[in-house]
Amino acid sequence: MSRSDRPYADLGKERLILRDCLAADRTILANERTLLAYVRTALTMTAAGISFIEFFSSVAVHLLGFALLIVAATTVGVGIARYRQTKRRLQHVSGYAAAPPTDGD
Repeated sequence: MSRSDRPYADLGKERLILRDCLAADRTILANERTLLAYVRTALTMTAAGISFIEFFSSVAVHLLGFALLIVAATTVGVGIARYRQTKRRLQHVSGYAAAPPTDGD
């Protein structure tokens, strides 16, 4: 991986200050919101595609409906892939994949 792929690679977790950890947390939440936007878009395309298939009798509209279903599936796949990629990049920042807190925390 190049340096641009891992912007925090040269920083040990102990060197991150609160502001950096909070920025990483905001990035994590933004990543989750982005995944939900991909899913919401795919659901909308799925509903439109099914509506085109069910309520119209034209062959062209049926093809458009099936095309929307394919694009919706692709959209979900791209969204999940981007979410996982960003999640992997952020795992070492702000304890994203850290163990659950102990009783003392």
